[in-house]
Amino acid sequence: MTEITFSIIIPCYNHGHYLLEAIESFSLSAYPFEFEVIVINDGSTETKTLEVLETLGKYGAKVIHSENGGPSKARNLGISQCKGKYILPLDSDNLVKPDYLIKAFQILENHPEISIVFSDCEIWGKEKTIRHVPAPKLLELVLHNQIDTCAVYRKRVWEELGGYDEFLSKKGLEDWEFWMAAFSKGFHFYHLPEPLFIYRVFDQSRTFQVANKNIDVILEYVYKKHWAMLLLAYKEIYAQNKDILLTKEYKIGKMLLSPIRKLLSKPIIHH
Repeated sequence: MTEITFSIIIPCYNHGHYLLEAIESFSLSAYPFEFEVIVINDGSTETKTLEVLETLGKYGAKVIHSENGGPSKARNLGISQCKGKYILPLDSDNLVKPDYLIKAFQILENHPEISIVFSDCEIWGKEKTIRHVPAPKLLELVLHNQIDTCAVYRKRVWEELGGYDEFLSKKGLEDWEFWMAAFSKGFHFYHLPEPLFIYRVFDQSRTFQVANKNIDVILEYVYKKHWAMLLLAYKEIYAQNKDILLTKEYKIGKMLLSPIRKLLSKPIIHH
């Protein structure tokens, strides 16, 4: 039996009008390895999506049907049944450029110390633009999500992290928490400095509709879960700024602002 190298995992909830385009973005390319496509129907109700899902057999894709549980649960379900040693999670409305898998394959095969490969991305929305994604650093990763879901990683990353956090499955930013967990575990990231996938941005996207509404709950949960990482970030900020704290100018400014800080510290009473 031919060994499967890549498993492409695509959760789909009512995005059938984009799904075929997503699959065709890599299925029409010639690769020097075998790959499988697993689509998780995350409880879709839209007629068009259900019709598209029925046609995926001719593309060689495997479809798993489940109740709507959100992206974390859908990805975990798909990865738990996949055979590839490398995983590419792909949102159903995004596209992969042909070179992405090939370049990620070369890095992962030749550099066993690298566990996660990601690239810059081309954004399609009201206007097209390129988003350059820097290599993850502690402070930046703690403050915001730098890396899109669409990064290639070794399956053992998912296994060692225990999968995507399902508490965040319907709240959002589960990919951010996944990368934070990988970073804190010491997995090494590799940045391909070119846009190798296409990310659609529209007002109805999950980030706008879900994550932004739940941001306070998400932040409280993620920071409590990764308190050690947050502490390291605080220490790094302090180390960077301690020289400023000791300057005469800072001490004078602190003294002058003391009355204002006392005023702002008082509770505001609404009548």
